[in-house]
Amino acid sequence: MTATVTVGDRPYGVAVNEETNTVYVANYRGGTVSVIAGASNTVTATVPVGGHPIGVAVNETTNTVYVTNDVGGRVSVIDGASNTVTATVTAGNTPYGVAVNETRNIAYVANYSGGTVSVIAPLQVTVPGAPTGVSATARSGQVSVAFTPPASDGGSVITGYTVTATDTTTPGNGGQTVSGTGSPIVVTGLTSGDSYTFTVTATNTVGAGAASITSSAVSQVKLVVTPPDSSLAITGSPYALPMGLAGLLLISGLAVLGSARLRSQSRTLHVG
Repeated sequence: MTATVTVGDRPYGVAVNEETNTVYVANYRGGTVSVIAGASNTVTATVPVGGHPIGVAVNETTNTVYVTNDVGGRVSVIDGASNTVTATVTAGNTPYGVAVNETRNIAYVANYSGGTVSVIAPLQVTVPGAPTGVSATARSGQVSVAFTPPASDGGSVITGYTVTATDTTTPGNGGQTVSGTGSPIVVTGLTSGDSYTFTVTATNTVGAGAASITSSAVSQVKLVVTPPDSSLAITGSPYALPMGLAGLLLISGLAVLGSARLRSQSRTLHVG
């Protein structure tokens, strides 16, 4: 033995890409794949996959890694160049072993509990579908936009969402966009008093999908507190005070002013 490399929790399956001199280890308990550089025997990346990853196979021609996930009956497809999961494919019941035909670019998965073998043909990855159920809730100085992820991720994991605002009162004040990884997404920088609608798009490794159906309109109203009985303040002033408090401040001010005058007079000397 020439080296010992520390990887994830309960390492199970292992595969090697001889072309890139890279080793892939499925960490059963950790739900990850450790990527080891063969030249240095060091872990260069840890890729989150599905539940209880077991089998690993590599297509050296396409630099693609297939990982079977015991929990959920799925296969995670990893791009070896970026060490990211580009797709999650449904297999059979309890997928264990996996092998690849590099010439035809086909993966074969043995489903332990299902008594079947799943054949995974070359993936046709597209943009994701449109999010659904978009709703907007106005708050002081911002709007919270909630939504449901699309039914289809296009064969590639969704990496983010983008909300676009449309000002239906003054169109020129719209066009704000905010991105996030999930619902809800908060939009700021809107014009007080204007009415807005919102759409949401999902993005994967291919690009952004179609926009959702437009949300119902909401008004972005700035929170203004108008206290009662502001007789001592100028009309419309944000500094208006309730009458009782204003009176107390006025009386206190006169008392302080009178005290100051008395102190001033006590220091004055009279020569007679």
